[in-house]
Amino acid sequence: MTGLIGFSSGFHTMMNADTLILLGTQFPYRAFYPSDAKIIQIDINPGSIGAHSKVDMALVGDIKATLRALLPLVEEKNNRKFLDKALEHYRDARKGLDDLAKLSDKAIHPQYLAQQISHFAADDAIFTCDVGTPTVWAARYLKMNGKRRLLGSFNHGSMANAMPQALGAQATAPGRQVIAMCGDGGFSMLMGDFLSVYR
Repeated sequence: MTGLIGFSSGFHTMMNADTLILLGTQFPYRAFYPSDAKIIQIDINPGSIGAHSKVDMALVGDIKATLRALLPLVEEKNNRKFLDKALEHYRDARKGLDDLAKLSDKAIHPQYLAQQISHFAADDAIFTCDVGTPTVWAARYLKMNGKRRLLGSFNHGSMANAMPQALGAQATAPGRQVIAMCGDGGFSMLMGDFLSVYR
């Protein structure tokens, strides 16, 4: 993972890539773009193409359909050198993050709490997170498995979004576990949402 809440392994991999493929994202963080890589952007919205970076190749279309059309043209590589180096870097970065998520007898650290929430949450849990540090903890410590979902305001920056999103998610999927990860500022702003729950 890279970008504002990513960590070193994603950044290292992107900086050393010879080709960067953007699938359905404008990825607005110019500081995280590799300087020498070819950039290919695929998006259904032509207005998104090249919005934040010069692209070497642009394809307008549905991501799934476009990839299905392109995959038969791609040759499989057997040289795993780049991949193995990226995975090694990821394992080191992951260990560093996991070392921060240790139980302490003095305080409950947010890294540990987020890791424990992930560990005990249902396999198909829906998580919502407030902007700011709850987004960082969610991105770094929630283990997503294809069945779990993460909702947030993210770049929109809306405060106190986790609780109303959780209420909406629970109303939409009443049989699933929904967990709201609220920050202290967001929590103080969302107390009125408890009235909505009560009513």
